[in-house]
Amino acid sequence: MSDGETTVRVPTVLDRADRARLVLEPFPHIVVENALPDEVYEALSSAFPPLSDLPADLAGTSNKRFNLYSSWGPTELPKEQTPAAWQDFLKAHTSTDFVRKIFDLFSDVTLPGDTPGSRRINPDSLGEGLASRLRLPATVAEEDIIARATVAINTPVITPTSVRGPHVDSLWKAYVGLYYVRAPGDDSTGGDLCLYRWKPGAQQDPWTRKADETLVEAFATVRYAPNTYVLMLNTHDSLHGVTVRQPTPHVRRFAVTSGWFPGVDEGSLLGRRRGIVERLKGLIRPLVAKPTVAEYQD
Repeated sequence: MSDGETTVRVPTVLDRADRARLVLEPFPHIVVENALPDEVYEALSSAFPPLSDLPADLAGTSNKRFNLYSSWGPTELPKEQTPAAWQDFLKAHTSTDFVRKIFDLFSDVTLPGDTPGSRRINPDSLGEGLASRLRLPATVAEEDIIARATVAINTPVITPTSVRGPHVDSLWKAYVGLYYVRAPGDDSTGGDLCLYRWKPGAQQDPWTRKADETLVEAFATVRYAPNTYVLMLNTHDSLHGVTVRQPTPHVRRFAVTSGWFPGVDEGSLLGRRRGIVERLKGLIRPLVAKPTVAEYQD
C-alpha cells in the first residue's frame, strides 16, 4: 500500500444489528431491517443482473432458484462478470471480520466460554453429536469456518408455488443468512421467509431436508422487503421455508451468506446447469437416488 493510501471499509449487513432483537427459541436468529446504508443498497440493486443474463431455457422456468455469482462454488454466470458493487459485497461478507461478528452475536450459544479469549465454536451446540457426525474436533476455530456469499434469484412465477417448503439446511453449515434486494416496482405477493417449529408432541426429524408439513407450525414470517437481512444459526431444528408466490413476471432477488464447517465437499454443491448432460443428470438423479446432504446448498 502506498503512502497516504487508505483502505475503504465496505459496510456489512450486520453493522446495524441490534442484539436486543436476537431471538433464541425455537432456534437462534435475528432480523435486521434497513441493513445497509441507502446508497450502498441502491448501488447493489442497480447492479443486480437482469433475468435476460440467464440462458433462455433457465430464465423461462417457473419459480426456480439459480445462483448468479458467488464467492466460491458453481454459478450460472461467469465470475468475472460480477459487477463491482457485488464484488465488494461478496468480499466483505466472506471476511474473517464478518464471520467473527456472527459468532460474537451468537456467542452465548456457540462459543464454549470456558477458555478466556477463545475464538472456537462448539459444533454440538447446533445439534447433539454433530461434531462426531462430521468427524470434527470438539471445537472448531472461527477462522476455519468457510464463509460463502452468493447472489441468486427465483425466476418469475407461472403457477402459484413455493420454491421450497419447511426444511433445515445442510448440517455442514454453521449459519445461513438471507439478504433481500427486492426490485423497485416488484408488486408480487408471497415469497416471504417463513420460520417454523415442531408442533407440540410431534415426532421431530433433526436436520430434515423436507419436513412433514402436518408436523410443523409457523411462528414468524419475515417479509420479502428490500434491504432486509435475516440470519439464522443452522441448528438441527432451524426449520424455514418460503411462502407461496403468486404469478408474477418479477424475479425474487436476494443474496445468501453462509458459513460451512471444514471438510465440506465444495464440488458437490448444486449450481451450473448449462451442459445438456448435467441437465439430464439433474432430471434423472432424483428418480434413482436421494440427493446427498451436501447438495442442499445455501
